[in-house]
Amino acid sequence: MREDITPRQAGIFCFLMLFSSKILALPSILFKDAGYFAFFIIVIFLLAEIFFLYIFIKLKEKYINLSFFDILSKFLGKIVTKIIYFLFFLYFLIALVHLIYDNFIYLREAIFEDARIERFFIIFLPVICALAYKGLNGLARTAEFFYIFIFVGLICCLALGFSSVQIFTFPTFENVSFGLTFGTIFNYFFWFGDFAFFLMIIDKIKVKNGFGKTIMNYVWLGFTLLIIFYFVFYQVYKNTSFMHGSAITDIIAFTNQVGNIEKLNLIALLVVMFAIFYQGGILLYSINESFSKFVTCTNKMQNFVAYIILTVITFLFFFYASQKIHVMLEDYGKYLAIILFLIIPIYLIFQLIFDKNNKNFGKKVKNEKIYKKDPK
Repeated sequence: MREDITPRQAGIFCFLMLFSSKILALPSILFKDAGYFAFFIIVIFLLAEIFFLYIFIKLKEKYINLSFFDILSKFLGKIVTKIIYFLFFLYFLIALVHLIYDNFIYLREAIFEDARIERFFIIFLPVICALAYKGLNGLARTAEFFYIFIFVGLICCLALGFSSVQIFTFPTFENVSFGLTFGTIFNYFFWFGDFAFFLMIIDKIKVKNGFGKTIMNYVWLGFTLLIIFYFVFYQVYKNTSFMHGSAITDIIAFTNQVGNIEKLNLIALLVVMFAIFYQGGILLYSINESFSKFVTCTNKMQNFVAYIILTVITFLFFFYASQKIHVMLEDYGKYLAIILFLIIPIYLIFQLIFDKNNKNFGKKVKNEKIYKKDPK
């Protein structure tokens, strides 16, 4: 049975994924490498992400009912496309491990310092397996419900963060150079592939009037909240920003409005816990979508077995790489991300501009598959 989601649900997915690991360790890591210029680096990254998502939406408009696999096969052939999908599989797997590890570090500090990583993994993985195995519709409906709690929680954290700022200052940038900017962007390129999942569900999004605008509205909302978050965080901690690895909790640690700090931390804790389950579910669903191009599942039982295999692979990879995940991302992950999120999107841009021989191809698919009536 074909799974379809609405543009609003796709937009909520994009909103949730935009915050993946960006409100925990990344603000302090970027500040350590680039100082106050880290704020402008995050703006550059996010604008680039949004631009490439816009390209993906245009791709959807042109090839309405085709999957990304079919679109790539049309241009590159199936062998090259399967290689690319294998790279996507690796990316989603590493991204899931990265998500689990960063959130484990945060939740261990926030809840129980003696918690072991095995227990967290055993609790976390069955939940995201259930979300992903229920399919895209179930994942989208539950995300649609909990989205409002995540949104309100983020607003509360930002409001409390603003109350912690004593004096708003515009920092000066010392020793900022093109080499520093380019080097920082290059080293942390892996952290900004949040919309890669969109390519895995591109054929499952219902096409309605203004569907692209609906999706982009949620993306711009997430962009605005994230930029405000980074600005407030750097204003609160200034030169000591590199010392605070749990940004969403630390941003409200010194609020002057409420005395009971522990209860305030619960707001940030709930935001992270809700977000991690849906981000993990989306990533695991994307792992399965990319993996299915190599292992064909003809029924639901085979699909379930595939999920078990993916669970074991993730488990083994997690315990092998978790302690070195940030080093791996800086050393190797950036090259994988550049191939998937720079070279391939640029190639797609040229195809959208110069693919005149297939100008009406998307319309043909639309007429045949969307508006064709069943014979009586």
